[in-house]
Amino acid sequence: MERIYLQAMRTKFVLLAMLVLSIALASCTRPPGLQAVIRTQPQSGRGPYPLEVTFDASASHGEAISRYVWDLGKRENGHHEGAAEGMIVRHTYTVPGKYTVYLTVRDETGNTAQTSRTIDVRSLPPVARFEVPTLNAGTVPAKRRVEFDASASYDPDGSVEWYHWDFGDGSAIVSTRQPTVSHTYTMVGWTTVRLIVEDDFGDESPPETLTFQVLAPCCGG
Repeated sequence: MERIYLQAMRTKFVLLAMLVLSIALASCTRPPGLQAVIRTQPQSGRGPYPLEVTFDASASHGEAISRYVWDLGKRENGHHEGAAEGMIVRHTYTVPGKYTVYLTVRDETGNTAQTSRTIDVRSLPPVARFEVPTLNAGTVPAKRRVEFDASASYDPDGSVEWYHWDFGDGSAIVSTRQPTVSHTYTMVGWTTVRLIVEDDFGDESPPETLTFQVLAPCCGG
């Protein structure tokens, strides 16, 4: 009796294992469901205005996709960029801001899938410029205050708000809201000063650099 019971339990276990295996295999071989996928060029979806973005939905998958509908996003003030249809569309953003773009794909049976992508339209980058009025034939004296003037820096579509100075001697980076700053070098040798300016939109300039030699005070002129 016990043997019959064990045999029945073993049979049930085998049948259950076969059922689980068949379900697993079915899920592996079942065609993927409808899915919307957005690819962009530029890939980062980020850049200064006017920013032309190519939206590509060709990586979306599912059986018999018949429509690709795009909502091109709206700015913080509520202005809507409009809508478009097609597997590949292009749009130019002319005002800085973040835009959430939606793609909805629809198949022939009416099923839909949606996804979104944020486009970050930045301002034009500022430009860093500076001079060292006390620079003498490419040298400055050690243990004396050296003046730096970044008044020539500018932002083409706004204002420069911050000046980030790296004096090249291992000291901490100095951030100021004024274009002029001073620094005292205690060690002699060659050094490279690096300036990055930041505008009112939070965008930073490419670095501006200047290399010069720090001389002992007796030779600094």
